[in-house]
Amino acid sequence: MLPVMSLDGGQLMYVILCKRFSEKSAERAVDVTALIILFPLTVLGFVVLLNSKYNFSLLFVCAYLIASLIFRNNRYY
Repeated sequence: MLPVMSLDGGQLMYVILCKRFSEKSAERAVDVTALIILFPLTVLGFVVLLNSKYNFSLLFVCAYLIASLIFRNNRYY
């Protein structure tokens, strides 16, 4: 349930915020929350990669989610 728009948590957060705020404010809030959560996860992915020498799965997932935020073309559902 990460609050990233390409995942269910982001969709749910957007729908809930749209009921109280404008669509633009809800988009901005979801984006900021996603970046705040993805940054420590990405750092943790680097730490896991450096400690294990081969386990890059968390880093790969974080890179995918960040790319989905960048290239989503403003598609909120």
